[in-house]
Amino acid sequence: MKTAQQILQQIKTALQSCGVFDAVLVPPSDDRRDNLIMREPAAAIYVHSTKTIDDKGGVKLTEFSFQILMKFLSIGLNDPTEDIQIVTNALAELEPVSITQPYAKRENKRSSAYELNVSFVGGCRS
Repeated sequence: MKTAQQILQQIKTALQSCGVFDAVLVPPSDDRRDNLIMREPAAAIYVHSTKTIDDKGGVKLTEFSFQILMKFLSIGLNDPTEDIQIVTNALAELEPVSITQPYAKRENKRSSAYELNVSFVGGCRS
């Protein structure tokens, strides 16, 4: 069974190698998310939640959810849509259970921030 830390490392490697970000951070998972300083383009990965799913056959699966915050430069005509698609494709290669983009928020005139939520099933426990 893969641990949350192993999956987090796979996500980090995928984001670093997709060619979109200058920096991929794994900051402490605490309440300072809104105060994280990142130079664009950058991403930060957080473990969002862990839950055990019990299927009807008595097998327990562990689902790990991660939140990825992405920050892009928005001066001029920069549209991060293509970059977000590249990131989504890189994450899809890791075979997640789901990838969702709940919101995009504008940081300021210089940059914009986007969020992706990604969930993986870590394995089986008996």
